[in-house]
Amino acid sequence: MFTTPCFIRKNTPELRDKLEGLGYSMRYQHSYGNQVLFVNDEFIHETNVDYPSYNLIIKERSIDCSENEALFLAIAALRDDSDYMQVYTDSEKWIICDSSDFNRWYIENHNLRKATVTELINHFK
Repeated sequence: MFTTPCFIRKNTPELRDKLEGLGYSMRYQHSYGNQVLFVNDEFIHETNVDYPSYNLIIKERSIDCSENEALFLAIAALRDDSDYMQVYTDSEKWIICDSSDFNRWYIENHNLRKATVTELINHFK
């Protein structure tokens, strides 16, 4: 299950496709201006940032990635049931896992750990 709600202040078909590749599916779809993509649990939400009550919920409960697609995808990939597309680091090396189960030998012998949200924010600034 995905662990960290976040949103990005852009919305493109390519970005939605990347989220679906991570395992998200569309929940709400609205077609009007000032859209953001918001991910929570296992769903992609499209919403208008000018819609006051939903905007407040998004801002209070999730990480604002601004327009930084790399940061957004790295945080959106965080989950507790798979390693797929998650970032591993030793604070110097940054490796994206391209399988559902990262090689445990590689992690242990290269002193890698799953990057935290704070580390991802600092790395992708």
